[in-house]
Amino acid sequence: MLALPIIAGLSGFIPSTVAMLLVWGLMIVSALFLLEAMVTNKGSYDLLLLVEQTLGKWGKKVVNTSFLFLFFSLIICYLAKGGEFLNSTFQSLKFPVVNMWGPLFLAVSSACVISLGTKFVDHLNKIMMFVLFLAYFSLMYQGDSELYHTEYLFYQNWRMLYLAVPFLITSFGFHNMIPTLREYTNDNVGQMVKMIVFGGLIPFVFYFLWVMKSLLIVPLHGDTSIFQSYLNGDIITSSLARISSSRTLSILASYFAFFAISTSLLTQSLSVLKFFKMSRYSSKVNLSDFWISLLVFMPCLALSQTIPNVFYSLLEVVGGILAVILFGIIPSLMVWKLRYVCRETTTRIVPGGKVVVLLVFVLFLAVLVFETLKTIGLGVLDLPI
Repeated sequence: MLALPIIAGLSGFIPSTVAMLLVWGLMIVSALFLLEAMVTNKGSYDLLLLVEQTLGKWGKKVVNTSFLFLFFSLIICYLAKGGEFLNSTFQSLKFPVVNMWGPLFLAVSSACVISLGTKFVDHLNKIMMFVLFLAYFSLMYQGDSELYHTEYLFYQNWRMLYLAVPFLITSFGFHNMIPTLREYTNDNVGQMVKMIVFGGLIPFVFYFLWVMKSLLIVPLHGDTSIFQSYLNGDIITSSLARISSSRTLSILASYFAFFAISTSLLTQSLSVLKFFKMSRYSSKVNLSDFWISLLVFMPCLALSQTIPNVFYSLLEVVGGILAVILFGIIPSLMVWKLRYVCRETTTRIVPGGKVVVLLVFVLFLAVLVFETLKTIGLGVLDLPI
């Protein structure tokens, strides 16, 4: 959410809105594919077990590895950007700091919180989410009309739209929550479909309004601009705080950024901790949750300080490769195998037959191929500054 307005601004409000609609629709369809596969296999609520039963051990290994890399990549991004925020906070309080202090403090404090248990993290996360939403709505309300420039919304550069796709895929990736929905609704398919479609519509509206508000204020060029923020690896709240003369808006932007990063960091870190505790290696190593968390955080901390422009470059890999595999390609393959290879009697949630399944698969595959080539240095388009 903090990166999306900057990325959307590179292509412009209108192109990014079109992309947002298309990616949102594609992600909803792939989520319904995953739901169809899960409903067909009624015996298991475990996503990894479902993948193994449907696609075999190779599928389970791909999903397992992709989830692990996704969690680690997101933690690296959050430590890098959250650390910057803490460093600036320490500096404002006249404390001498070095670049490593903020990320290190965030890593150790997060490990301490996680070691207190899932229930504590859940309660703390709910409180922080409440503050996050409060800051969001306050930000949407705040803003002097003199800051708004409607002409900014008419800028269009469709050639740069490819940059927004991976970030949008990550933004609309909620597929790992579907097993929880099954338990909550007791396999009520109609209710789950409504929850996926209308529940997915809520973040779409939030992101749309957030992008529009940001692009009304932040210019395309200049020292504090969309293009410069992307090159510097800055998030949108930093740009909003620098542009506005309102201290209230600056404080709200800072709080919004901090709680957006903190809630995400705790959630992803807890997922990694659970992953390691469920792995076959956990029984061989007798360590507390705190030390396991530190072992996770330390390599992430080192990478967060060594990868250039880590926030944007790594989030692009997360969305364009890892999320595409997990939330796009794997659900499409599972539905294809269940419907047309195993000839299972499935509840056809998504109409359209083979054409729709193939279309969704090909679109995700195209993103995966493009991003893979881009990651290894092939097929990169120049950024027009």
